[in-house]
Amino acid sequence: MMKHLLKFLLTGLLLCLSATAAAWGPQNDIQADALPAEAQAVLESGTFVQAIEELPYLYLVTENTDTTRTLTVFQQTTDGFAAVAASAPLPAMNGAQPSIIATTQSVTILYSEALLYTFHPETDGVWRLTYVQGEHDYRCTKYWLIEQNVERSRLLCGADTSAALSQFDPAAFPPDFDAAAKTLDTDGYALVDNPDPADRLNLRAEPDKSAASLGKYYNGTPVRITEELGEWVKVSIAGAEGYMMQKYLAFGTDMLHVESAFPDLFLSPTLYGQDLNVYLLPAADSGVAGVLADCSETGTTVTVIGVVGDDWVHVICADGLAGYMPAEDFYPGNG
Repeated sequence: MMKHLLKFLLTGLLLCLSATAAAWGPQNDIQADALPAEAQAVLESGTFVQAIEELPYLYLVTENTDTTRTLTVFQQTTDGFAAVAASAPLPAMNGAQPSIIATTQSVTILYSEALLYTFHPETDGVWRLTYVQGEHDYRCTKYWLIEQNVERSRLLCGADTSAALSQFDPAAFPPDFDAAAKTLDTDGYALVDNPDPADRLNLRAEPDKSAASLGKYYNGTPVRITEELGEWVKVSIAGAEGYMMQKYLAFGTDMLHVESAFPDLFLSPTLYGQDLNVYLLPAADSGVAGVLADCSETGTTVTVIGVVGDDWVHVICADGLAGYMPAEDFYPGNG
């Protein structure tokens, strides 16, 4: 099961990483005197270190008076360039100052060949941390940290699992997944952990076993606790709110022992190339949370975390978009 989950969840990431790996080759480096006026203005408050142009983006690293460095991302416009993101001051790590490698879709802050932090722009335009490559790699998403390069990836749910570039502190994201588990603020967060992985945990409309079910969720589903009510907790799950029994949730480092049980469901090949709506509620007239653009076999990653009746599934997409999609949009994997 986990093997299929990884294939499905990480296809898009692997494509991005391949692009990043290719960036170890020649980069389109530009010198300070060739920077556009908008980037030249940044040099008034910092010393030029490095710039890479990978249109539509321009990435500029400057050094501050305290020897920390700042990464600024510019995006090409009809009139020139506009700054769309800037990092918090980046300190040296293990005696090494940060530099960058970049593609048209990502920028990686590089401390060494064994310590890299990759950022991508999400649909809301915010550049967020998506991958940490170090002693023990892991992926950073809006809902989880996901261990990489192992047969059974472990999951961690917590606060700020995908830091914005403007708030990024490398000390908060150690190069080892187990170290990250100790650093991550997991207070008020949990994963669904049903004793029977084949079963699913109900999200109830009220804290009562007889209350209406708002959906059934698989082991590994990320949960944010909003209120504790004894054996019940009020929770938020990727936009859905309701109640779950506390004994079926794993907290803190116990999350590392949860084996996710997400189903092997894939977008139907008949939908490749189309834009698909992700809805706010399990109803086509509920409004649209966002759109999966130009879906394809390799370019779209969707994780089904729960089901609502027979006709809808609750999904989390690779870019952090979450909501509901018709069950008929998916088909089982081929084993």
